[in-house]
Order: sequence, then structure tokens, then C-alpha cells
Amino acid sequence: MASCPGLTGKTVEVINFGVGDYGTAQEYLTLQHHAIEYQPDLVLLQIFTGNDIANNSRQLSPGDRLAPFWEEVDGKWQMKFDFRETAPINGETVPQEDCCTA
Repeated sequence: MASCPGLTGKTVEVINFGVGDYGTAQEYLTLQHHAIEYQPDLVLLQIFTGNDIANNSRQLSPGDRLAPFWEEVDGKWQMKFDFRETAPINGETVPQEDCCTA
């Protein structure tokens, strides 16, 4: 950012909330529950084609059992938290009220 000519003489604050191996659903939750508290003027989302496309698909990431995914339901996008009822932790499933909320 320091080398951007359009920002010469301007004060800019950059806060990175990026987390490796997060899909867009997890990134959205991070924005909604943490980053938004900083009242950003601009939010940038970077996509890495090496794994970010797969991280957004339950079919392409079958081993990612502890992540939420976006799914189209009746023409609208909804975040699905199937792992709350199906992902065992210490042999027990996690009740929905004990997990993160959207």
C-alpha cells in the first residue's frame, strides 16, 4: 500500500483478517463477527485458485467436515452448518447452540 501513488499523503490503516484454508463462508463469518467491529471503509477478498474454489464446495472438500458451506436453496444462497450435527468431537456430536452462529 505504501507504494501506491494514489495514497501519497493519506493515512491508511490495513488490518489483515486472512486465515489460511478458510473458504468464503468462514471468511464471511470472520467479517461478520470480528472484522466489522473495526468499521472498515473497504473490504478486500483475495481468492487463491489453488484451493479457495475447492474450499467453497462440499463436494470438492469432502474431508473438510468442520466447515460451513454456502448452498443454493430455492434460488437463494444459504450458509449450511451441517457439521454442527454430524462432526463428532470426542465421540459426541456438538449441539447447535454450542457452535458458532451465523
